[in-house]
Amino acid sequence: MAAPEKYKAPHWATLPERQDVRLHVRRSGSDSFIATHALGGQPSYVIGRLAGLADVVIDDSELSRQHAALVHCKAKLYLIDLRSAKGVFVGGTRLKPMEPLELREDATFRLGESSPLRFVVRGLVAPPPLPPPPPAAAAAAAAAWTPPEWARTPTEPVEMILEKDGRKVQSLDISRHPSYTLGRAGKIVVPDESVSRVHAALIHGPAGPDGRGTVHVIDFDSTKGSFIDQGSGWKRMVPQTPTLLPPGGKVRLGECSTLIVYPAPPPPPPAPPAPPPKPTSLLSATVLKHQAAAETSADVAADDELDGEVMEEEEAAPPVEEVKLSNADFRNALMPFLTAPRNVDNGDGKKGKRKKRKGAGDSDDEDSDVEPPPPLVLDKVAPENILDTMSGGLVLRKEKTKLSDKRAKKKEKTMKIKF
Repeated sequence: MAAPEKYKAPHWATLPERQDVRLHVRRSGSDSFIATHALGGQPSYVIGRLAGLADVVIDDSELSRQHAALVHCKAKLYLIDLRSAKGVFVGGTRLKPMEPLELREDATFRLGESSPLRFVVRGLVAPPPLPPPPPAAAAAAAAAWTPPEWARTPTEPVEMILEKDGRKVQSLDISRHPSYTLGRAGKIVVPDESVSRVHAALIHGPAGPDGRGTVHVIDFDSTKGSFIDQGSGWKRMVPQTPTLLPPGGKVRLGECSTLIVYPAPPPPPPAPPAPPPKPTSLLSATVLKHQAAAETSADVAADDELDGEVMEEEEAAPPVEEVKLSNADFRNALMPFLTAPRNVDNGDGKKGKRKKRKGAGDSDDEDSDVEPPPPLVLDKVAPENILDTMSGGLVLRKEKTKLSDKRAKKKEKTMKIKF
């Protein structure tokens, strides 16, 4: 009798895409496996009780020498009954001989109806990612961390802003303690999967050149790292090294999309507008340059003689350049406002305007010999007393007019000033 030939895989069989496909063997009624066989090295595997023909040898009298086959086709796995005597059962249903059946992850089948063994297939799909193991050493070191000696409690309010997608989310007051830990279990909680339990810390330092307190960031050797933007782009921080966070700087923990922003100080308020000028009197608003000791009493008398000359009315002249007035001119300009006007009787019992001055041959009989009230005279102040007054070097005093001759009376009556 010729020896049986080993089963050959069908033409559609391929190497498995996943190399960690496994076949687990356990006894009925038990959850523990008694054997595990790797199925990732070839297109097909034969299960039976005869070594040399079977790739997976099972010492059970219920099994045929080549009982069943597991065949790979890319990422799929098929189970085939190789015309066994006792059959192949999946979920209580016996397979038809030589007809492949696709198996799913954790599929279970039996070889023979009364066999106490169960076969489980695993590794057909990628397992779900396991939660990262807790970094015990890093967590313990972060939990036992204490602020450095140079940490200071700020003397003025310090605010941090949580920013997401360029929008302000929340404000944090961090001015009560010298330092604040950041993380899923930190003093400031950051509920993000990429952030460690105790990820980093904010530390208040001594005042900088501008007199404001400084803020530093330290990364506790976190899994995903900490990143800082000091104004020149994002950089990953060196673990366990305090890094200065300037005003306007930003911090990102791991892959968290929420940023911690240290806002820049507000600009100084604008300077208040200058107060409007206050109204003053004519004398205080007029600036007169004082000529120290340049004009004596004799000079004043000479000016009085020149001003006493009769000035003819002139026609209006075109505007000329501004001329600076002397003290004498300024005094004469104020004279009409300081003397009371006199009304002249026109002969019809009505008072009218003052008559025009008489010619050279007119008589002075019409003039009244009644002495007019004394005018107010502007006198100069001594240079050493000029600071005691705001009159620009001039003071007012009363003085009786001396009418010693007709010229003085004529001077008073015909005085007209045009400026």
